[in-house]
Amino acid sequence: MKKKNYFLTFLSCIVAGSTMAQIKIDPTASMVGNHPVTTNGHAILKEPKADNQPVTYSPASQRAVDRRSLSYSYLKIGATRYDLQSNASIGRRIVLHDDGTVTAVFTTSTDNSFANRGTGHNHFNGSTWSRNGNIVTPRLENSRTGWPSIGILDGNKEFVIGHIAETGGFVMSVNSSIGDNNFSNQKVILPEGNDRPIWGRAATDNNKHLHIICNYTDSTDPGQTAAPTINGVRAPMMYGRSADGGQTWDVFGRVTNAGSSFFNGSYSGIPALNTGVTKDVKVSFQVENGSVVIFNVDNKATDFSMGDVITLQGRLTNVESELSQGSTIVNLISPIGAIVPGSTVSSSVPGALPQGTVVVNVISPTSIELSNPSNESGSALLDIIPPYGPGRFFSFNMNSNLGILPGFDKNRWNSGSADRYAIDVRDSIVAIVHGGLTTDITVWKSINHGLTFTPIIVDSFPVGAFDPEKHLLLDTPVCSDGTHDILIDHNGRVHIWSGLSRVYNDDTFTSTYNFYPTTAAIGYWNEDMASMSVIVQGNQFDRDNNGQLDLERGVWSTLVGDGRDIPDGIFHVARLTNTSIIRQPSAGIDNSGQMFVTFSVPVEGEVDFNNVNYRDIYIIYSTDGGMTWSAPQNVTQQKRRESDFACIAKKVNDFVHIVLQEDDIPGNNLTHNSPLASNHPIPEDGNDILYAAIPVSDILSGAVGNYFGLNVKDINRPSTVFVVSQNAPNPFSNSTQITIYLSDYTKDLEVKVSDLMGKTLMTERMSNLYAGNHVIQIDASNFTPGIYYYSITSGNNTVTKKMMVK
Repeated sequence: MKKKNYFLTFLSCIVAGSTMAQIKIDPTASMVGNHPVTTNGHAILKEPKADNQPVTYSPASQRAVDRRSLSYSYLKIGATRYDLQSNASIGRRIVLHDDGTVTAVFTTSTDNSFANRGTGHNHFNGSTWSRNGNIVTPRLENSRTGWPSIGILDGNKEFVIGHIAETGGFVMSVNSSIGDNNFSNQKVILPEGNDRPIWGRAATDNNKHLHIICNYTDSTDPGQTAAPTINGVRAPMMYGRSADGGQTWDVFGRVTNAGSSFFNGSYSGIPALNTGVTKDVKVSFQVENGSVVIFNVDNKATDFSMGDVITLQGRLTNVESELSQGSTIVNLISPIGAIVPGSTVSSSVPGALPQGTVVVNVISPTSIELSNPSNESGSALLDIIPPYGPGRFFSFNMNSNLGILPGFDKNRWNSGSADRYAIDVRDSIVAIVHGGLTTDITVWKSINHGLTFTPIIVDSFPVGAFDPEKHLLLDTPVCSDGTHDILIDHNGRVHIWSGLSRVYNDDTFTSTYNFYPTTAAIGYWNEDMASMSVIVQGNQFDRDNNGQLDLERGVWSTLVGDGRDIPDGIFHVARLTNTSIIRQPSAGIDNSGQMFVTFSVPVEGEVDFNNVNYRDIYIIYSTDGGMTWSAPQNVTQQKRRESDFACIAKKVNDFVHIVLQEDDIPGNNLTHNSPLASNHPIPEDGNDILYAAIPVSDILSGAVGNYFGLNVKDINRPSTVFVVSQNAPNPFSNSTQITIYLSDYTKDLEVKVSDLMGKTLMTERMSNLYAGNHVIQIDASNFTPGIYYYSITSGNNTVTKKMMVK
């Protein structure tokens, strides 16, 4: 194949704007070439099916060699024949526990037809991994699952949640303690009847609260139903919540009867009949052509039980009352429970009440307050008409454990999409991000364990609820490519990272539009920012310094038509669904608030036997809460191997803990292999699942570097600080001592003590220290009893440890 060069230069930073701001970049500077690709604007992903071919290959002749000697090594902890770990965002696949042990999960299969697909699991106890990583890893479930999430529950138990693609819903597996390989406690959760929610992302507060987001799959196959439409959105992202570790789940409602001619709007204090019990309900809804297209109940999901039927009634009410001239208070002869504020009131006695009188308050079942005082005294019959009109009603069943988040409706969205979302949980805070081609990037944040959410539009797509058959897009606006990660820091701030793309539509006669998979940028936002900014851009990966990023077309091409045709004569393709050149950020944070983010990038000049660029995993970091970001460093650096689907643990200690998938051919077998060409067969020994602990000290000092095997230079490393022994005594009441070792002379050494929330309580600086051992003393006589962290920094190298004051 003839090599093609495509020019990529600097991506401009984002101009600050309002919360409805749109990402601004220079279109000519954000691309590897200029190659729009047509996609279907109404397509919702189905789970791909296996080719069911036993064709394999031996990678012996293609074995990798390190591009340079790293200060850490990758360990093979598993293998899988099923090699599609995600359609977009990677999710939570690795956990660093408080005791320093590590657990990792991934989708695995031991057969080529993937009939026994499920969760691969491995645990590091501080010295060894519990499973043999040199064989293809068997699943831990008793049934076929995929797309696992891992987390911790009350009682120091691990849970894994994987989806059931055939029927929808999820298998939740729980062991008896962290590291236990026995997950015999398994049950199906969140089934939705004919609807099929899959592609879940789950997270917990490490206690009893468990949260999940997911999407519906779509199918026209015999016996399967199309994805549901909720709030006017086809196959929306859905949210589920459990307050007891997954034993039970909150209940949400689906409209079953909209009545007739219902007035659209929002109403409060409506008495709702709930299986014989009257409740005040606040609802908002929109009815079109006799169907409810937007529906929200603002009561907490925990107010209801599965199977509850709630009927909201609006009818003309005749009430016998006693009027008092000059008074706005009306006493009713008999108690009435169906009067709501906002109702209009007229009297059978002409002129007794001024025209336009309304109910402003329901004081009690026998007392109401009106907007106008009565003109007469005495008995009167009042006609009270609810604000939504006489004779109006609707009912809905509390029959779902999955609800839709506020603002996720037909005004801004046409449909959801698989894996275009991420979730994080810290204590009572829950944060969710969702976005993709032609949609807003939206964050939902809850501070009360998910009982209520506030939506924040981070990036507003120019056309809300974009429909390619109705809307033109001629200015190629920037949007997300659907790969995200989200993180809540120690102060409760939300941070998100997104792969970026661009789209356009010059034809409203079809359901297709165009997007640019050759976009190469990562965007970043936190709650203190007015708009998203670009922190990674393609020109940072120009290997040969010739001013252009040279990538082969196979990197951004994919199979088209029925999913098995090779486009334009290209015999190999590697694009992951409709994502971009730079994609799949994964974020973690240490006790000092330093953030680390990995992402996937194709390597210029590194191609396989099909002449397609391999991918490596890169990392960036911020030491100032996201205000500035470092240059990228390459954390895989192996020749003739593709490293992809990387996930790092949310918690970072002295190391960034990473798990990824690696093999010899760019792309994956499941969606990139043609039965005719066999261009991406399944490796004989499966695809490797690798783990590494990358030293934070190497990352912060730049020792990892952005290396490709060319022009390698020695690193002028600053002094590295090592904690020789944990502070002693520990616990302590007044003072404690720490022994450290400095690898070289350092001009400045900083010692900082912070509490569990990350608040700095003490900072001391020491100057002109020689190489070797030093003893540092911390005075904590004014500290209250509890757990604290001390951080010791030399240059860009920081070590953080925990201590306890008694």
